[in-house]
Amino acid sequence: MMMRNLTVKILGAGLAWCGLVVLPHPAVASPHFSRQYEISCAVCHSAGPKLNRAGEAFIHRGLLLPHWDEITTTDTRDPEIKLPKALPLSIRTQAYARVRRGETLDLQTASAVANADYDIQAPYTLDLVGGTALTSNVSMRFNATLADRGITPHPPFERAIFTYTGLLGAAVIGQFPISDILFSRHQRLTVQDYLPYDLAGLGNERGVLFNLDLVYGGLTLGASNGNGTQTSTALNSPGLGRSDRLFDNNNVKDYFARVGLDTDVINGGLFMLIGERPNAAENMQITRTVSGVDGNLAIADRFYLYGQALMVRWEDFQRTSVADTWYGGFIGMDYIANAGSSFSLLYNYVNAGTLATAANIYRGIGTNTITANASHYFARNVRGVIEITTDFLLKDTAQYGHNNKEDYFLVGLDLTF
Repeated sequence: MMMRNLTVKILGAGLAWCGLVVLPHPAVASPHFSRQYEISCAVCHSAGPKLNRAGEAFIHRGLLLPHWDEITTTDTRDPEIKLPKALPLSIRTQAYARVRRGETLDLQTASAVANADYDIQAPYTLDLVGGTALTSNVSMRFNATLADRGITPHPPFERAIFTYTGLLGAAVIGQFPISDILFSRHQRLTVQDYLPYDLAGLGNERGVLFNLDLVYGGLTLGASNGNGTQTSTALNSPGLGRSDRLFDNNNVKDYFARVGLDTDVINGGLFMLIGERPNAAENMQITRTVSGVDGNLAIADRFYLYGQALMVRWEDFQRTSVADTWYGGFIGMDYIANAGSSFSLLYNYVNAGTLATAANIYRGIGTNTITANASHYFARNVRGVIEITTDFLLKDTAQYGHNNKEDYFLVGLDLTF
């Protein structure tokens, strides 16, 4: 058994040198894979929750390592079924204490209705994470968010991904953030998010992906319903009370693609999405396009420099018969000093473009922040966090503008087990 585990470790690490195509990443770090394969989290993570090259390859190959069925499945005396020995579940939770200039405003009067400069955010998130390979081609993974920044989401599933992996690539159907094919937000080391992704509408969607492996990278093609994941409607046109429901609310889909280049050190890609979104008044659908370029430099799974640039165009968004265009992105750096510490910087920027003078909440889309994070690992799955963010935007006294700066300082814990 010890020799088998050593072989898995060596081969698992060796996967890092294989070519990759981008798949939606697992929502959060998943210690149940360590339990299944009896290997350290360090095989797939440079510093939790950030994946290294071996971890990326593990996802790409359908959650499989060599001899996966011998190691991870129970002996049912039936070669036609592969069941995990233990229920493949993990938990991730976070808790923070934060000092910031924080207010909730009445957008009609721009007056504060809630003000908490000293905020205890515990639990910040609580996720139930699961996933396993069921055959050499089919795998499934998910995370159910039981608590998310003070609320219980409905539905709780943020991701639920079914994957078929073949010789040429993979096919995916399920629920996932579109941004996962660019940079996985749940693998970042900062508490601060990649803000332009939410603003550009690259969040959770129900959709399909097709990934084709190329010699030096890959091609990802996808389509999604485009209406998020929060609602479904009754299907009653065939008659009263049918049990099925409509997940989408119109015949228009969002279509997106990324073509990527991948080497041992540098990878990057070009991204495009064409679809629809509600206009500013949310009373009609308008056409939207999102285009972008991303890049990542990784050295020895210790130093990472990465960035994303986006340009967003919303047609007739404010019912002025002209298009609104804005652009933004982020640049980040992670340094894994040793097994016990990591340091990160993240710069978020959004230029509001034609929305800078809007007479609605989209006037406040502008962003200009830098975040510094220091993490101490009490164990590979227990991380202490100190983080500070500085906001460089000037305050805007307009009703819908940047009424308050978003500086903050926080300390807290990030646990996975």
